[in-house]
Amino acid sequence: MNTLLIEHQTPDNSALVDAFHGEAPLTNTNMADSVREARKKLLRRSLPIWDTMLSCIAGAVDVSFAQHERTNGSTVSLIHGNMVGTKLFSVSIHPSSSVTRWERPTWEELYEYAKANLDLLLRPDHAMGTWFNDLDLLHCQDVVVLVPDRNDAVELGLRWDQLAIYDLETRREIPLSRPCRKSAGRLAEVGND
Repeated sequence: MNTLLIEHQTPDNSALVDAFHGEAPLTNTNMADSVREARKKLLRRSLPIWDTMLSCIAGAVDVSFAQHERTNGSTVSLIHGNMVGTKLFSVSIHPSSSVTRWERPTWEELYEYAKANLDLLLRPDHAMGTWFNDLDLLHCQDVVVLVPDRNDAVELGLRWDQLAIYDLETRREIPLSRPCRKSAGRLAEVGND
C-alpha cells in the first residue's frame, strides 16, 4: 500500500482547541462544558507519554468530537488532521479496534480510544473514524485506512467483509455489493395440492 503524502490541513475547530487549552470560550454550552471537564480530568492525570503527543491526540479528539456532534461522523488523522473533503476513501480494516455505543461518544471516550489505538493511528495512512449506524442505532468508532484509489478501497472493503466504504471528498457512503452465493443444496419444488 502506498504511503499518503497530504498537506497538513488546519481543522476548522480553532474555537474548540482554544477552549480546550483555556484560551477562549465556546458558544455551545454543552460542548464547552464537556471540553472543560475533560481538560480538568486530563490535567489531574500523570500520563506516560510526551506533552507533544498528548497535545496531538487531544487536538485530533477535539476535531473528531466536534465533527461527530455536528454530522454524526468524522475521519481524523493524528498526523494530517480532518480528512473530510480530501480525495481519499476510508475503509475499516481493523475489526479488533471497532467500538460501538448506544450513546454519542464523549470526549473522554474518544481520547481513551485514541490512546488505546495509538500504534495504528500514528501510521500516515490511518485515521480515527466515527459514524452513526442508523440501521442499528449505534455510534461506531474504528481505525480506518485512507486509500486514494476507489478500486483499491473497494477491494480492501470486500476483503475485510465491510458493508461500505466512505468517499471523503463527496462525503458519501459507497455500499459494497457482494456476489450472490449459490446454495449448496437443491431447491425442492412445492406443489399446491
